[in-house]
Amino acid sequence: MNESNENFYLTNAPIKKLLLKFGVPCVLAMLVSALYNIVDQIFIGNSSAGTAGIMATTLVFPFTVVALAIAQLIGDGVATLFSISLGAKDEKTSNKSVGNAIVAVILVSIVLVVVGFVFMKPILSVLGVNGYDERCKEFTEIYYKIILCGTPFYMFASSMASIIRASGAPGYFMISTIVRSSH
Repeated sequence: MNESNENFYLTNAPIKKLLLKFGVPCVLAMLVSALYNIVDQIFIGNSSAGTAGIMATTLVFPFTVVALAIAQLIGDGVATLFSISLGAKDEKTSNKSVGNAIVAVILVSIVLVVVGFVFMKPILSVLGVNGYDERCKEFTEIYYKIILCGTPFYMFASSMASIIRASGAPGYFMISTIVRSSH
């Protein structure tokens, strides 16, 4: 493949080959991510944290899903614009879109972290922590704070993974998704 066609092979490659190249890494990344979460819960449940530890991860999980949803909103949206721009051979727009995504995800994640810390008690209350004993509340608060500190990195990796996939590098997407899942 010569330099000028390198970014535009998606328009010429056979569909079956593209499905395998992009589909297999996506499926593998999701399987490893799901397996990691299952094993993580097994280790937490069998640790000294026991059910209180599992409760903490369960109660904080919706917050991580919201962070992932926002990151995917940015990442998938920019990945679409990136792909369309590459297809139109408009590298200026494709590069600008990635730069905008980086800035957007950093700013949004910082805002989410600040809001998360400022409104920690009400957020945890909405998530259901008040119905449990003090040990569960303590574990949940500790875990929530740890998750908040990692949120900008998690969101950045999540949004950039979509852009990496759109750039034609599904193998790197798979690796970044596996690394992100093992937070």
